[in-house]
Amino acid sequence: MKTGKFETAILLLIFLFGGVQIVCAQPNTLYFMKGIPQTKDLNPARPGISGGFYFSMPLFSKLDLSVNTNNWAYNDLIHWGTGNRSDSLVIDLDKFRESIDNKNFIYESAALTILEGGYKKGKNFFAVSLTEREFTSLFFSKNLVNLIQ
Repeated sequence: MKTGKFETAILLLIFLFGGVQIVCAQPNTLYFMKGIPQTKDLNPARPGISGGFYFSMPLFSKLDLSVNTNNWAYNDLIHWGTGNRSDSLVIDLDKFRESIDNKNFIYESAALTILEGGYKKGKNFFAVSLTEREFTSLFFSKNLVNLIQ
């Protein structure tokens, strides 16, 4: 093997296996959508295209944002004021404390697909995707809210 081919093979292996990660849970909004290539993210058996190829617009192809909590909502903590404060958002710790459990959580995730492309030939489908992902989990007790108040 010549030096150029060897270096190319090493780079190919790094690109193929260097970015492999295991993601256990993803939002399933895309799961049942038909006709879009991004369905392959959740169900590899459905490539989303019937033939040919696709190429995503760099940095604008897919943005996935999600926030989950156990039982409380944003408006339990922050809502529109009343009276003199009717034009402002106010923080209501009493309402927030009443709406939360003893143990609470916030899960937040974001994913931006930087570059994506793929093609289907016969029964085979090949795709490459470069995605930046971020996950955050925050757990807090009701006692923390009592301490702040």
